[in-house]
Amino acid sequence: MSEELLLSGGALTVGVVRVGATVRRPSSSATSVVCDVLLHLERAGFGSAPRWLGIDEQGREILSWIEGDTFTERGRMHPYIGDPPDRVTFSDEQIAASMRLLRHYHDAFDDAHPGDAADDVAYALRTFVSYGFAPFERGDFVRRTDGALAAYGENFDVPAI
Repeated sequence: MSEELLLSGGALTVGVVRVGATVRRPSSSATSVVCDVLLHLERAGFGSAPRWLGIDEQGREILSWIEGDTFTERGRMHPYIGDPPDRVTFSDEQIAASMRLLRHYHDAFDDAHPGDAADDVAYALRTFVSYGFAPFERGDFVRRTDGALAAYGENFDVPAI
């Protein structure tokens, strides 16, 4: 079966290839942790992560391929990278889907890393709601934040703007 080089942000991802329904990538010092995490997520029923399939004859990690599109132009969406003229603005539905996925991930993988889920939620809000970078009025940011938190399913104490 042939190997297809994979791109990330318009650049080759060094050593990462697609082979049929799998992704192969070089093993690293994190390989055992990656294996443990992916096996845990699979056992917990988290279906949005690749599956750990082992190590190939070249010593590369084998992961399942997940069909779909990936947004790789972080500079157009991330609130801390540059000032692009065509910044991406996510719809309410996209924000809600992202927050539901984050909650599902937390429910499957909480306590695996000593951290606060609220930190992940805050980062997701900054990234997807785009405070200060999207062309919205203050009330729209509050509405979008409330919708995101409702989709996540937690009542966070968010200070008023």
